Amino acid sequence: MIKPIITYVFLLLLSIPAIAQNVTLKGRVLDSTDGKALEGVFVFTKSMDAKAVTDHGGRFRISFPKNNSALYFKMVGYADTILQTKGSKSTGEITVRMQPSLLELGEVTVKGEREHDVGSTFGAQITSAEDLGRHAGNTLFELTEKVAGVGTMNVGVGISKPVIRGMSGDRIVLNTDGVKREDHQWGNDHGVQIDPNAVGEVEIVKGPVAFRYGSDGIGGVVNIKAKEPPPAGKTTAGVSTVYRSNNRSLGMSANVATHQADFYTDINVSYHSFGNYRVPADEYHYLGYVYKLEDGVLANTSGEEKSFSSTFGKHFDKGEIELKISDYQQTMGLFPGAVGTPSGRMLDGYAKESRYPDVPRQRNRHTQVSVNGEYNLPGLEITGTVAYQRNRRREESKPMSHGRPVTLTDPLANGLILQTYSGELTAKTTGEGLRHTVGVDLSAQHNERDGFEFLIPEYRKYEAGAYWLMEKDLAESWTLSGGVRTDFASIEAYEYTDTLYYDPVQPDQYWKRAKDTENTYFGVAASIGARYTEGDWDLALNVGRSYRFPNPAELFANGVHHGTFRYIQGDATLDPETGYQSDLSVGFQKGILSVHTDLFLNYFDNFNYLSPTGEFSDISGAGQIYRYKSNKALHTGFEVQADIEWSERFNTTVSADYVYAQNLDDNRPLPFTPPLSGMLGVEYRHPVSSKIKPYVGLNYTLATDQDRVDRNEPATEGFTLLDAYMGTTLKLRHHDVRLSFNANNLLDTNYMKHLSRYRILELPEQGRNFQIKLEWRLASY
Repeated sequence: MIKPIITYVFLLLLSIPAIAQNVTLKGRVLDSTDGKALEGVFVFTKSMDAKAVTDHGGRFRISFPKNNSALYFKMVGYADTILQTKGSKSTGEITVRMQPSLLELGEVTVKGEREHDVGSTFGAQITSAEDLGRHAGNTLFELTEKVAGVGTMNVGVGISKPVIRGMSGDRIVLNTDGVKREDHQWGNDHGVQIDPNAVGEVEIVKGPVAFRYGSDGIGGVVNIKAKEPPPAGKTTAGVSTVYRSNNRSLGMSANVATHQADFYTDINVSYHSFGNYRVPADEYHYLGYVYKLEDGVLANTSGEEKSFSSTFGKHFDKGEIELKISDYQQTMGLFPGAVGTPSGRMLDGYAKESRYPDVPRQRNRHTQVSVNGEYNLPGLEITGTVAYQRNRRREESKPMSHGRPVTLTDPLANGLILQTYSGELTAKTTGEGLRHTVGVDLSAQHNERDGFEFLIPEYRKYEAGAYWLMEKDLAESWTLSGGVRTDFASIEAYEYTDTLYYDPVQPDQYWKRAKDTENTYFGVAASIGARYTEGDWDLALNVGRSYRFPNPAELFANGVHHGTFRYIQGDATLDPETGYQSDLSVGFQKGILSVHTDLFLNYFDNFNYLSPTGEFSDISGAGQIYRYKSNKALHTGFEVQADIEWSERFNTTVSADYVYAQNLDDNRPLPFTPPLSGMLGVEYRHPVSSKIKPYVGLNYTLATDQDRVDRNEPATEGFTLLDAYMGTTLKLRHHDVRLSFNANNLLDTNYMKHLSRYRILELPEQGRNFQIKLEWRLASY
């Protein structure tokens, strides 16, 4: 590992690099005299590479090259306005005020006025759909791994979830268009069921400021937003197709959107099918045994995904209302060589070329319906959301593989149906001086279970929260923000007796896996921060108190979780997780150089986590018992990213992140912590004309050894990866075409991710994989 590290450091010092190629700004354009929203304002860069038009509420979103110096605003009856953008970051929203041209005013240069939001003193990181499409990935969150401090926890390919600063699951709030996603996110093998083709942008919020989204935001927040509707009077349509070589993956997506008068709609459908994937290995490990892996094929890891999403909206004089409906269906095979009782014949009967998995497999479906509304008054903006979600999980397996009677014919091992009803109401002031946001949110959940295995019981959960945020500009360069949030939660779990297993302690009785339990919790979180912006420097400091209520698995789990190859035991006496968080952000930009560093330090006086015990279950094939426990903990680390835009055509890129997590009671590392890692990239763009813009790039990824592990947790060797990509955009009169080619793991490296669920099987990640993607879009007409 010494040589790759030296190489990485040398390239870092040599190139002083860069991150994203584009900056995304969002904002509103208002009349400077009466504050009314201006619809139809043309927003553009001088080169016309980026263009946007404000909607009914005066809103716009535009992505432009990082070295762009200004945005231009034009509208009949108003003076042309210029917004200086040099040094802008993809954070928060801005407000631009245009002056009526009753007199000949000429051009007016303005400074964007940032609206109050969680990005005010600690910037959120925004990745647009265009940036996501530049890279290859099997899931949405594999596309965001280029962001420092952000990773994934995966089970093979197709199942993944975000990791922010080493935290995941119920420590990350995932919002889709303002609705908190509820999909049994506590499970490490429970992937996020979202179609990447329907995503307009991904916003990532880290640190104490995430408290506004509820107790589960202790690790961070991911806001996923749909694509903006086309300009008024316009219609767009598009089709895309993608092929990946490693598992013969084939996907297609179609979209149509229109905006006529005050009505707009957007409809997206996608289908994705894939076969078994391949790894550069010829064996795997399971419960102390070593088994052969023929031709490196992981049998039964094929699957398919189907999704539908739609938006129907209407503008009013003082607001708008939207109805959103989405449905995502997923069938995902699990590698059968590591399920149930060990046997040399576990892979018999599974075809290597199959495109539809047999058991064991997951069959999941997530349906969401939401209504979002906005109403604007002078100096006040009121928004509200109500939503319904239904998440169905079917984890299917062969009963005899788990010591169950062979007379059982239904393969349903663990069935979960979670229904969630939620609502939120928010009001924020939009005037000058001290600005406020207040909000309340409510939710009710009901979880049902089924199947011959037991993991968690049926339960009902109720939550209510309220929050207040403030922001004030203290001087030209200083901004102060803060807030407080309080939450109440009640969870009722119901008794369950397993009539197929006898109690390990009292073998003459059936096993009572759960009993009637009711837990209630109350918590208060707060944060305060300051931001200083002067010249080339941008500094922000945030400190806060945070908390997190235990989730149902932490409290009541008592069974085998086959997707993660663990026997899990909860503890109904766990107290809420509480801690103190701090973040320091330092940014510097001068000329072509931009550097940004984040340092975080968190102390938890009660940190709840899953720990390997070294004990083994009496259930056949269950393996080691993992038990939830609490300890005092320290969680600290850093993220650094920098860039040099050598020219409009060439840039280099570097980022690095590190997490140090320590159990302070036992003086041992906390388990499942990602290692020090970094990425170095170069990209060259060579526009042939204003219509043809090819590009080519390389990414070099390094992860060091992770030997800071808990007892009975295996260490993971570091690795280096090389990825390459190229593509071009072609703009025709009425059509836009984009062709891209990606080569991931170009050298077919045998490596393991420390957070992969297949890590325990000594199974490496996917081998060399080529992707080709073709997108066609009908320009607005």
